Amino acid sequence: MAIFRREVMAQKIGYANFGAFAAELMRLSGYDGSSENPHVRPEYQLSRQEQLQRLLGVDWYYGGWMEDRSIVWSDTYLKETGNFLHLGIDCSVRAGTEVLAVRDGPVVLVGNDAEFVGGWGGYVIQRIEYRGQPHALIYAHLGTLLCVPKQHLVAGSTIGMVGNKHENGHWGEHLHIQLWSGIEGVTDWRAFFSEQDGYGNVAHIDTWAKRCPDPTPLVF
Repeated sequence: MAIFRREVMAQKIGYANFGAFAAELMRLSGYDGSSENPHVRPEYQLSRQEQLQRLLGVDWYYGGWMEDRSIVWSDTYLKETGNFLHLGIDCSVRAGTEVLAVRDGPVVLVGNDAEFVGGWGGYVIQRIEYRGQPHALIYAHLGTLLCVPKQHLVAGSTIGMVGNKHENGHWGEHLHIQLWSGIEGVTDWRAFFSEQDGYGNVAHIDTWAKRCPDPTPLVF
């Protein structure tokens, strides 16, 4: 089951390493860290997404799993931890795009931290079976949320809508999808989620790749 409606999935779609693209643009501009990193502005992020889409000749792209984004997110909140490794994938669809459940399974947590710059915005966590094992799947950077905790979703059910910068944690418009393995004993999902992030340390990429496997097969 695809993650977006048929008309969105029928558009021209491509794979992209946004982190590498944005880092190269920063190098070409001569960015040296002495001024504000332009990528902290959602309008700038969105303009770069659109530029990359034009270069690729696509309507939207996906990618980002295990990307090192240390250059792009230098001088941001991530520098305190050094966690520049992107653990999920991003889909560069616009605000208002309807997001669908990709598997059957219960909603275990719904929340919103849109007031925090760099947060998840609106998010939904669903417990699903993936490759024969239980996993948690987060749909993040949402605006409108159209499901509730303990609701059992059938694949194709509406999760919510992709959020704008005021709703999604102050990012350029996109959907973030991330898997977590090793959830068999989780009972307090809010406590579990409070310990998670969308980024990990690059030095531990092998560990993170097992902890947060590639969710790309779930998108298509």
